[in-house]
Amino acid sequence: MTLTGSRVTTALVAAGAGPAGQATLDDVTLSNAGLSDGATVVVAPADVQPARRVLLTGSRLARAALAPEAVRLALLGKVVTRGDAVSLLPQDVAPAPGLDAPAARRRASAALGSAWTTELLTVATVEPAGAVAVRPSTVVGWEGGEVTGSPLAASVAAPARAAAGPAVAAPPPVTEPAEPPVPVEDLVGNVEAARTLVEWLELTLDRPELLTRLGGSARLGVLLVGPEASGS
Repeated sequence: MTLTGSRVTTALVAAGAGPAGQATLDDVTLSNAGLSDGATVVVAPADVQPARRVLLTGSRLARAALAPEAVRLALLGKVVTRGDAVSLLPQDVAPAPGLDAPAARRRASAALGSAWTTELLTVATVEPAGAVAVRPSTVVGWEGGEVTGSPLAASVAAPARAAAGPAVAAPPPVTEPAEPPVPVEDLVGNVEAARTLVEWLELTLDRPELLTRLGGSARLGVLLVGPEASGS
């Protein structure tokens, strides 16, 4: 459907249990339509075309970490227009045929860590113009950068496989059972700080090459402030 507020956007809709004449929009769709909570929105049928090409912009971390194929998997089945913000959360309402939502979540989480659920990309280019739906055949990628099926991706991947040499089977590692970590949500009053720390630790320990490409350093320090004995 087309949603018109201070700007025009499109979105998938589903029947709800609310009163007639009321629409419930998520925060991203609300922003895409240029609306605030409680505002009036004009809803009309949309002419949606299969997307031939969708190019996006995003944070330096997203561009460095997310391959175009992973982005296309996350956007599969979504309806977008130029200028929209889109999340990497896969489509859960009436998922598109062939969409592997768990795989989309795993790839985004592996690339961005805990930030993947809040990361927003911006639709910079769509072909054809207007409202389009992302399909498995849609060329998806970064504005001015790599896209799905790019020769650059193939040329980079091939030497890496050659350098690795033949695969050698290794015995499975022996691990000891460990106590589950404390959920970040349990750190009352420190949730945002804890999430930021987790993101930087994941970058430093698991993806140092991304930290370097982002202009950072693997040398990190953490300052703890609190009552006596709260430090180490």
